[in-house]
Amino acid sequence: MENISDIKNNLSSFCASIIRCNLKGFTLILLFSTIISSIGLANTYLMSQILDVLSQGATKHMVVNFIIIFIIVQSVKALVTYIFQYIVMKYNMKISNSLVKLIVNRLHGVKILSVKKYDSVYLAERLDSDTMLVTNFVISSLPSICMNIIILLLVFNLVVLIELKYGIILACICGLYILLYLLFKNGLYLKMLNYRNAKSRYLQSINEQIAFIDYVQIHVIYRAFLKRLEKYYDVFYKKGILLQKNSNLYVLVQSVIYLVGFSLVIYFAGTDLANARITVGQFTIIFTYMGIALSNTNLILIFGQTYQNTKTSYNRIKELYQLELREDGLLKKETVNFIEAKDISYIFENGNGLNKISADFQKGKRYLICGSNGAGKTTFINILIRQYKSLSGDIFIDNINIKKINYEQLRLNCFSVMNQEQKFPSVSVVEYINLSNNTEYSTREIIDRLIMKDMYNIAMDIHEVLEKETQNINMLSGGEKQKVELVKTILKDADVYFFDEPTAHLDQESRDEYYQYLKKEKDKIIVVVSHNSQERQYFDVIYEV
Repeated sequence: MENISDIKNNLSSFCASIIRCNLKGFTLILLFSTIISSIGLANTYLMSQILDVLSQGATKHMVVNFIIIFIIVQSVKALVTYIFQYIVMKYNMKISNSLVKLIVNRLHGVKILSVKKYDSVYLAERLDSDTMLVTNFVISSLPSICMNIIILLLVFNLVVLIELKYGIILACICGLYILLYLLFKNGLYLKMLNYRNAKSRYLQSINEQIAFIDYVQIHVIYRAFLKRLEKYYDVFYKKGILLQKNSNLYVLVQSVIYLVGFSLVIYFAGTDLANARITVGQFTIIFTYMGIALSNTNLILIFGQTYQNTKTSYNRIKELYQLELREDGLLKKETVNFIEAKDISYIFENGNGLNKISADFQKGKRYLICGSNGAGKTTFINILIRQYKSLSGDIFIDNINIKKINYEQLRLNCFSVMNQEQKFPSVSVVEYINLSNNTEYSTREIIDRLIMKDMYNIAMDIHEVLEKETQNINMLSGGEKQKVELVKTILKDADVYFFDEPTAHLDQESRDEYYQYLKKEKDKIIVVVSHNSQERQYFDVIYEV
């Protein structure tokens, strides 16, 4: 979408930017809305003419002509409505997808810890519902309100031409509707915002009940988990009731205004008809058009409620869009020969952390980072690859401060990283390896490349899961997943390899293969995180964390 900065301003400018990017579709929707509304008004006029002709004595031929005209008009309306609904659905899906990609692309550049504070299911549900609501507002509500206003002005002029008092009644009702909206708008917004947030958290809790079934079964904590669900439901229920009460009151007052206004129209129009000041056809026009005018005024009031609902979605989207972006330099490096970390410090939430850690890594050597569990070994790796930002200290790549280097380019071309606790997308093993490394290897090619690196045992271990092309990687055991992660990391052609607990799930033969592989990689920087003290013999330099 062009001019995405509009998302930071307000809902009106954001909607305007969406319309600019989809001007053709919005114009078509507005055009077809106009045609459908015009046909509706023409139907009313046509029926009033039929009534006048019938009351004055019509011939059979005239009646047939009116029926033919009526059928033609209704057929045109049905065809136009069909095309209109197709266009609305097409642009609804297109715009909604564009908004989702806009926000997801933005989240890809956000600091990882800012995103991790949100549950992924909570974010997905929130993003889906909010983008759909904003899209519906732009595609359906805005064209509709434009037509409602135009029709209201046309009808106002028509009824004023017949009798001024009907125009005065309509103007008074519009004034009361505006006052009603101003009184309720803040309440509508706040209660909808609270309800939407409570709903997202409740759906997140439902997901927990399903995602952690094994955890619940093993620890026999059914009641405790259901209590969590009940707690979020209670909040969701209370917010929903408050929203419904407020909305019901809003609709009730709106209905009373409508009822009083339409009763006055019936009274005056009926009196005029009884006194022969207007014809039956004119009565029909006044009765129907005033009904249309009051309904449209009612819809304008409903639009105010819809606007407040959409505003809550827009502000929730805006909140995600304004999460702090990670810093990245402009300098693009194609190779890495030397990494130096100076006085790196990082504090965890529990108060522990890294305190002035210094280390250097040069091509052709193997490095072991060891320490007790929770000491910060993995965190140190995440700082080196700039996934986390240290509180103090500096990191240099080939004597260049990382703040000046484009780290996305560096990760793409120079780093290969094995994570200890990797979350996997819903893909097959082969797809995962190719997706991670931007390759298109077949199962045979993956096996062949492992054998070329003399990793026969690992190749045979992973061969079976590679053959299952339709099996989701998340269906594998924890040990199998770690082997896949190890293979993925080894197969990438990089200058620097980071392995986090690579041998935790390997048998002795596979471990020996892995360390023989490390010895052969003479022109690489190899950094391994491990708590296994028996592996020290395989490394040139050991850093204690």
